[in-house]
Amino acid sequence: MELIERAEELIKTATWRFAKTYANTWPHEYIVAEEQPEAFKVLSQAVAQLGTEGRFFKQPRIYWIHKNYKYWQIQNILNREPLKGYTPEEKMRYLQNPYKKGDL
Repeated sequence: MELIERAEELIKTATWRFAKTYANTWPHEYIVAEEQPEAFKVLSQAVAQLGTEGRFFKQPRIYWIHKNYKYWQIQNILNREPLKGYTPEEKMRYLQNPYKKGDL
């Protein structure tokens, strides 16, 4: 199975946690390597192999843009945010229940 196909499967089945701390400044979702090792491994590989260099302020980062999301890794955390951003309703829903599976 190709990397993109496997990544897409895991994106749909992973439980994404909304980053409540950054809800108003830099809203995004994430998974933790120790909690979801297979999803973290495959998605990290996708970022490393298919991503392109970008910047977060002055820090260089590798971002993988896939479908409606941007993915990136920081240590044992795999992050993502929708390219369109979150609506106020989505932010409120995720603040009330920060765990979800799949896409928006």
